[in-house]
This record gives sequence, structure tokens and C-alpha cells, in this order.
Amino acid sequence: MQVLQPYSFLLLAYLLPAILLLYLLKRRYQDRVISSNLLWQRLFEDLEANRPWKKFQHHLLLWLQLLVAILLVFALSRPSLPADTIRTSSAIIVIDISGSMLAKEGKQTRLEIARQKVRSFIDHKDSDQQITLIAAGRVPRLLISQSDQESELMNVLDQLQPELGSSDLDAALSFAHALTTATNQSEILLVSDGASLSKQPASLPHRSIQIGSAKPNVAIGASSLEENEGKQELFVRVDQYGKVKNQVAVSVHDLQGNLLATQSLTMENETSQEVHFSQLPDQPVYQLDIRPIYDALAQDNRRYQMKTFQKKYPVHMLGSPSIFLQKVFSLSDQLELSTNPLTSNEGFSVVNGGNQWANQPALYFSTQLQGLANSKSSIHTAVSGQIENTTPHMIGEGLNFGELSVANLSPVRVPDWADVILQIEGKPLLVAGEYQGKRVVLFPFDLEKSDLALKPYFPVLMMQIAHWLVPELDAGAKESVPDETVEVKVPPATNEIQLSGFMQGKRRVIQGKVKIRLPEAVGLLKMTAVGAKHPFYFIRVGFPENESNLNLQKITTTPLVLHDQTLQGKQEFWWWLTWLVIIVVTWEWVVFKRGY
Repeated sequence: MQVLQPYSFLLLAYLLPAILLLYLLKRRYQDRVISSNLLWQRLFEDLEANRPWKKFQHHLLLWLQLLVAILLVFALSRPSLPADTIRTSSAIIVIDISGSMLAKEGKQTRLEIARQKVRSFIDHKDSDQQITLIAAGRVPRLLISQSDQESELMNVLDQLQPELGSSDLDAALSFAHALTTATNQSEILLVSDGASLSKQPASLPHRSIQIGSAKPNVAIGASSLEENEGKQELFVRVDQYGKVKNQVAVSVHDLQGNLLATQSLTMENETSQEVHFSQLPDQPVYQLDIRPIYDALAQDNRRYQMKTFQKKYPVHMLGSPSIFLQKVFSLSDQLELSTNPLTSNEGFSVVNGGNQWANQPALYFSTQLQGLANSKSSIHTAVSGQIENTTPHMIGEGLNFGELSVANLSPVRVPDWADVILQIEGKPLLVAGEYQGKRVVLFPFDLEKSDLALKPYFPVLMMQIAHWLVPELDAGAKESVPDETVEVKVPPATNEIQLSGFMQGKRRVIQGKVKIRLPEAVGLLKMTAVGAKHPFYFIRVGFPENESNLNLQKITTTPLVLHDQTLQGKQEFWWWLTWLVIIVVTWEWVVFKRGY
């Protein structure tokens, strides 16, 4: 034990004699006339004594007052006990904020316990000791540098939030060692459960505070989806970490929360089991859930399985065969060339020549399409010049057209439902619009009598036309990680999208795309065009598999060789003495009132 204010004990030289003197000095009495002195004999003996003080007598109040004085002076001296804290004039504390730090240890998470440990270091440090805090996440972050202000350090610590991913502890420790070049003799402390530490890190901490204990945990490790005769087959791998026997319920739901299938498992120590669900109805996304009896981490108990196979949309080739058109549309994994008539509106037609309308959305290369050909001027002209982009449209987005030569450009009567997207020498070159519920794109010339197919932008132009004719081609899904910025291409004519899932709200569409920065969350993000019924895009953010293993790893350290005397932390307990003084004073008051 150490006393930080030893001179406070000098007060005892004044307080204790003063209290004793109050009990030894005789009282001065006033003269009073009484009827009898029979009961006052002892008082008379005391008054008749020649000494000014009386004989010492034991009083409970006296001992209580002496105890109060001793405790009060002891509290003023600021007694302290040795405490585990930083041992140098400067320290760098690396705090693990990975996903495994969200595991429950009783009623607290590992990260909350880590905060308490660091708060203890800050509380017990000397006033001139400096602390640097580093957050070890996906990328190390310097939170505060060389601060000796407890309030600043506490505020930064309170704002520290976990990351739902793996932390790069090796990079964080290397960063900490790089900072020690500027702060000589700095001690590096790692506060972590060790789950994200590699077996042979390049840099080692000088000391470590290992958080948590080995906990049982069950996680959905992987899943896959296959199609078999029009039905979906789902395979789920469930991993058990920890040396306990566990009962696990595995269930599959659709996006509306309807239960599709469920199974129960009995899992032994450190094992994995595969669950097979067959004959599932067709869904764009399946929600997988597990409910274990023993489980310390909830973030890895749900996973979303999206359809990994893509649907192929038919392209019906009509009119004169064109090797250019066949080649460009066969390059897409989502399109399938067909010579058979389309039985639904899921694909589109490519009409090369002729004057008849198709029954589906269609791309036309025609000089005499019924209703669009200009009957007043049937002369086809040869043109050569710079292409002008007259109307902003996703068909021509991002393309540098340059010059084009056409031998037989037909004059076009542009109806109200169509727009001129491209023109050359003031004449319509590409017309697009929606007619009778079907999207239409028209090039009023013969492809073989132009050099359009030889231009480098031709394949991109054709694919952008296909995506405009069939918006479903833009529907899709991807897997991402928290805090990532994603850019998604939205369906044509969409100005705003609605977000649902782990993000809410609306986003404006800019140039046919929407850019979103994902939060620190796991789950499913759904994107729906405002006014549409069904989402057109899904983003799955999963919990990293390696963070589900909550078994502690040994953290290797290399002690710091100190050239100066090692500092020792102190934990003061004067406030406990203050409470004890209050209790004794209360007791003294009770004794005084009862006349003991």
C-alpha cells in the first residue's frame, strides 16, 4: 500500500488531543438552588477536587469520535494499492473490434469487457502518462494519439463500435510498432480474444489482455442451391464449435417469413453436419435460420441463399440472317438465340428487315416498318457524318459514337410515344419508345448497308438495347461485406429506388445507377424500384466464417526491456474510507440520541 498525501497524518497530532481534551476537562456549572443534595454526592466530590480535569472514563462516543478522526485523516492521505496499468511513460493500446468480440460472456459482450479493461488502465494511470488507442478492424485506425487527458480517452473509448468482420491484428500491431519510433520506450498492449491473430504474426505485443473464455457456438458455415426438375435443392452446412453436445433446429423461410422446411440436428463436439432440403418452391432468396440450445454468438445464426444460376432470356431472330447480330447476342450468358416464336414476353425479338411488328419487345433494322415509315418521302438517302446524341437515354449512355456511314437511311415519322435517341445530319438514326405495352427500338436502315457493325461500340450498344428491352436482365444479386460501397445498375425509366432490409429509405438514381455505402450490419438488402411490387436486386452481407470460432488462441508476447524504472499503477480507495466515515458518524449519532 502507498500513501499519496503522507503529510495529512499531521492532522492527527491536532485532532486526537483535541478530542481527548474535551473529555478530560471539567465542566463549569452554574449555581442553582435545589431542595436536596442526597443524589448529588458524586458531583460534589468532583467539584471539590483541586485539579481542573477529571479522571479518564471509557465513553463509547469518545471511541467513535476518535475512529472518525483517524478514518477521515486516512482518507485525506489518499491511500492506494498497486494496480495493473501501463508501466511506461507512454503506452499504445490495440483494441480488437472484430466480429468475435460480439460473443456473449455472461450478460456482456467481449468488446464491452475490453472497454472496461482499458478504462481501468486510464483510471489508474499517472497524470503525466500518455496513451495512444488503436482500433484493430479490417483496417487499423488511430483513434487518439499520445493523450494524457482522461476525459478525451474515455470519450473515444465510449464511441468505439464493433466491426462485423475479421480484424487484421497483424497490421494493427505492425502499425503500433511503427508508432513507437516516435515515442521511445512505449509499451504495446493488445486487448483481444486472439481469434483474428495469425499463428506467426510479424509483430508481437509487449503485453496482452485476453478477453473471454472458450464458449460453445453454432454457425451456418456454408450453403448452396441447385435446380432439379424445376424444384430447388438447398444444401446447408452447420458448424459446431465448442466441447458440448448441442441440439440445433434448422429452418428455411421465404422473404415473407413463411416456413418452407425445417429439420433438427444433434451435434457432437467440434463437428459439422450437412442438411439437405429438397422440393423447395422457387424463390429468389431463401432465409436460413438455426436455433441452437448453447450458442454465444447470434450474428452467425442467419444466412441468405440467393439463386446463383441465371435465367436465360430467349432472343427470337426474324428476317434476314445477320452474322453480326447473332454473334453479339450470343456473347451474353443471359441471352439464348432462338428461331422459334416466343410464347411469352420474357425475351425479345430482333427483326432484320420487313415491315411487320413483332408480338414482343423488339429491335428493328427496317426501312419500311408499318406506321413509322414516312409515306410522304420514301426516298432512301445515303448519309455520312457525326452521330448526335439528342435525347439522354440508357441506350446511348457512356458511348462515344463518332462518325457513321449509312447507304440507305429511311425517313421516319416519329410518333408521340417514341423519342429520337440518335440522329445524323438532322435525320433520325435511332428511335425508341413503348408502343401498346411493348418496348420498341428502330434503326431505319439496313445493317448490312452501313458500317455500324464494324464500330467498336457496336456490341455495347446492342447489349444496352437488350437491357432496355428486357429490364429483368438488370435484376440480380451479389455478396458483399460491411462498410463497402456498391454501385448497382437499375432498370430503365427508374428515377428512385426503395431500400428494405438492414437499410431503409429511398435513393435517387443518377445516370441509371445508384451508389450505396453499406453499414456495419449483416443480412439482406433489397432494392425495389419505387412503384414496383418486387425487388430487382439483392445484396447479401454475411458474417465471416472464421469469426464464428470462439475458442481462445494463445497470444504470444515479447516483454519490453525497460531502461528506466518501471512505473507502477495505483488504485486509490479513499472513497471507500469516506463511506466508512459516514457510517461511523451515523452510528455515533444513534449512540448520542439514545444516551449510551
